[in-house]
Amino acid sequence: MVSSKCRFFFILFLMGIFSLYLAGCGSSQPTHEDEAVTDTWSNDESTSSDSTTDEQATVDEQTANTDTTEEQTAKEPQTQTVETQQPVDTIAQGPSVEELQQELDALKSENLQMQDRLSQTSNENKSLSTKVSDLEAALAAAKSARKEPSSKVISRTASAGKSSPAQIQKYTDAVNTTKQRNYSEAIHQFESLLNSGIKDDYADNCYYWIGESYFQLKKYKEAIDHFKQVANYKFSEKKDDAQFMIARSYERLGQREKANDEYRKLVELYPASELASKAQAKIR
Repeated sequence: MVSSKCRFFFILFLMGIFSLYLAGCGSSQPTHEDEAVTDTWSNDESTSSDSTTDEQATVDEQTANTDTTEEQTAKEPQTQTVETQQPVDTIAQGPSVEELQQELDALKSENLQMQDRLSQTSNENKSLSTKVSDLEAALAAAKSARKEPSSKVISRTASAGKSSPAQIQKYTDAVNTTKQRNYSEAIHQFESLLNSGIKDDYADNCYYWIGESYFQLKKYKEAIDHFKQVANYKFSEKKDDAQFMIARSYERLGQREKANDEYRKLVELYPASELASKAQAKIR
């Protein structure tokens, strides 16, 4: 019984020793394996590192290419933008041909409209001018009809003496009216002086200027009648002038024989007058 237990323990002892032996062999083998694994891992790490380096280089290259592409892309739009902006700069420098043509057409249209308005204004102005002329003629005729003195000669016996300063001033104003060629008004003023009793020192002159005004109005018969009144005054500086105008009035009336008779009468009655030589030259 004891031997069986001893044998069993001996076997266990041997198995333990064998196990230790195996364990020792196993521990040495793994060392090599670990080294191999370590070498392999190192190789793998190197390979991985190399791969990583290659990949990194590839990525860097791609990144560089991408950057280059982006840079080129960034530059290209700028170039395009510059090329696109160049016409804008050109437009900013001045209007285009189309714009100039439009502006020219607009100005031509405006010019035509202004010409039409000017033509209408001119026609209206002509119409108004015609109306004004007609009204002025009507007004002048109305004034003439109102102020036109009677052509009938009224013989007045002027009082001897000197005219008053007021009468002399009115006489001077009437003479100035004649010189202004307002003959109808002058006739009215001179007749007013005769009716007011102007003295004979100016009455003869009033008749003379009335005759002169009628002569200028081409009313030669009325002129002759008033010129003849001057001869009724005993003293008058206008007698030779009145005689010369009588002859001229007959001449204007086409009565040549009477005109010659009156010219001869002037030469006979007033040989010392300055008008005598002119009257002589008129005789035919």
